[in-house]
Amino acid sequence: MRRYLLAWLLCGIAAPAAAPAAPTLPSGFEQLVLASGIGVPTAIDWAPDGRMFVAEKPGLVRVVNPGTAPETSLVLDLSRRVNGYGDRGLLGLAVANDFARTGHVYLLYTLEINRRRQDGPKTARLTRITIGPDNHVRGRERVILGRDGSKPCRRLSNARDCIPANAAQHTIGTVRAAGDGTLWVGSGDAFGQNSRFDDVFHTSRAKSLAGKIIHIDRRGRGLPGHPFCRRDDDLTHTCTKVYAEGFRNPFRFTLDGKTPIVGDVGLEAREEIDVVLPGRDYGWPCYEGTIHTPVFALQPRCIRQYRAPERRSGPITPLFDYAGFPGAVVVGPVFGARSWPKRFRDRLYFGDYTRGFISTLDLDTGRDASFGTELGSPVAIERSPRGNLAYVDIAAGEVREIAYSPDNMAPVAQAVRSSGSGPVPLLVYFSARGSADPEGQPLTYHWSFGDGTTGSGRDVSHLYTTAGNFTVRMTVTDPAGRSAVKLLRVSPGNTQPRVEIVAPASGSLYTAGKTLLLHARATDPEDGRIPSRAIVWKVRLDHRGHKHFLLDGLRGRRAGFRVPTDHTADTFVVITATATDSGGLQHATAVAAYPRTANVTIESDPTGAPVTFGDGNATAPVSGEHAVGFETVLSTAPSFEHDGRRFRFARWSDGAARSHTVRVPEDGLALRAHYRQAD
Repeated sequence: MRRYLLAWLLCGIAAPAAAPAAPTLPSGFEQLVLASGIGVPTAIDWAPDGRMFVAEKPGLVRVVNPGTAPETSLVLDLSRRVNGYGDRGLLGLAVANDFARTGHVYLLYTLEINRRRQDGPKTARLTRITIGPDNHVRGRERVILGRDGSKPCRRLSNARDCIPANAAQHTIGTVRAAGDGTLWVGSGDAFGQNSRFDDVFHTSRAKSLAGKIIHIDRRGRGLPGHPFCRRDDDLTHTCTKVYAEGFRNPFRFTLDGKTPIVGDVGLEAREEIDVVLPGRDYGWPCYEGTIHTPVFALQPRCIRQYRAPERRSGPITPLFDYAGFPGAVVVGPVFGARSWPKRFRDRLYFGDYTRGFISTLDLDTGRDASFGTELGSPVAIERSPRGNLAYVDIAAGEVREIAYSPDNMAPVAQAVRSSGSGPVPLLVYFSARGSADPEGQPLTYHWSFGDGTTGSGRDVSHLYTTAGNFTVRMTVTDPAGRSAVKLLRVSPGNTQPRVEIVAPASGSLYTAGKTLLLHARATDPEDGRIPSRAIVWKVRLDHRGHKHFLLDGLRGRRAGFRVPTDHTADTFVVITATATDSGGLQHATAVAAYPRTANVTIESDPTGAPVTFGDGNATAPVSGEHAVGFETVLSTAPSFEHDGRRFRFARWSDGAARSHTVRVPEDGLALRAHYRQAD
């Protein structure tokens, strides 16, 4: 048997896939895996008894019990009522401050109100569930905020309890359960191409929950002493729930005592961090970080704001901002671990989802310093119960912890198997040859094969005589007792199904705004034809090298989704179909599809007018390739100087308003802004 095991190792059968780039951390720091094998994790929080709850974007809640990491168990499936299209989904989770007594956990997600239109206007809601010591949900889910969410909340209403999610981007994100029992919620501007243009300015209207930091009690009511509409004592009114306004996408924020510190994700130009004061305006849409927002800078309302000599109530300049292109700021905790080196104490930790870094920020000086790079795709950063820094890597499906261990770091656990399925009896060879100790110390290996048997040694084999799905747990330990775990799955008595994507073919072209039809075929050696409901689709947008998790959980041999209109020729889609057989074994395959493109030319008469198209400002004439179906705001300056003379806007060649939404047709777009000389 040893001879065959050696042959398998030398041949490299089932060798591990290429590992991602190793994280770069300061000397003495290490990265540990707290949970793995999660579909699309978005948020985490801990119960006082050590349980870690994990939210998944499609609407799942998982738990990691103490001593079982990195394995997770399903607690709740809300996917039938959660809309996960685009940047929507179950994005926020918080354990109540009285969890030990009540078992309460708060969930923040986008509500599905029309399954026939995945990308259409939706609403969001904050709910509360009760989780028992056995990880079973007790009683019903209770809606705390967003009770009146069965229809889109397009219009301003002080009496309607509605969180807008009209667009598939920049809607809700974080819920925080404060020590005093109150709740804090972040809500984005909910503005997209299917929104009315004026809706973006709802961020500065207290009768809307769009673009706000919200502060409420456990019943979802406003609080006494609220900073907006001070004379209104009806705490069910929307304006009593608003703490601060003027945000585009306050996706992640933390509480430093009673002060929110918010990371506001920018459109393109700037990512910003704000120390938030009650009743203040933080500038969106006219300001993006410290600059005038390129796409809105030519709007009359913003022009008036820029010209105002004094702005008594805001907008407030951010504490810190940095360049986008791309960027997605993720604010974490204000951290003060006494065991960490002094230069890492009492700093705000923040990251960037698209760039994979975590940095620190001095709240007194506003100066930042790099902490870690090559950290994947962090979408939530928290302080762990052990006093370390934890973060969620949505792309890797993991929760990780960064700890300071200068004297002895934990070993790195890696393991492979020769086969994951096959008829019984099934002989499987295992190897932990990729495991290593940072200090170069010898390691011991313990294998739990999932069927009640165990083994030891770096390279082992095990004969499965019973059919089933087993989790193999390999634990590697150094001489000082530090250990790490790697999980593997084995399904004896079963054979992997096969799935093929019939449409779209790899390399196909699509039109933004149109439905892209999906078709897959799947068969299984034991089951024959895989049922339609057992085929699941996911779609990722690859935008300038980073991913948007557009869609998860769409089922059926034949399906479809509407391609977003807010991304242009710098984006393509990756479509994955996964088939699951009756025994739980899966197989996945993927194809990529690309946008049709057409030329866009924007001119002015005379030449040189400032124009906005896409996400930036330029000077006419402007020309370039864009995705067919791409929708964006086209705007030009109300006036400008040319050859020493001033010209005022007269009309666009298509007769539309100075600022209006345009869509790129198949034959391209050519528009000219006409000006007349001012008197």
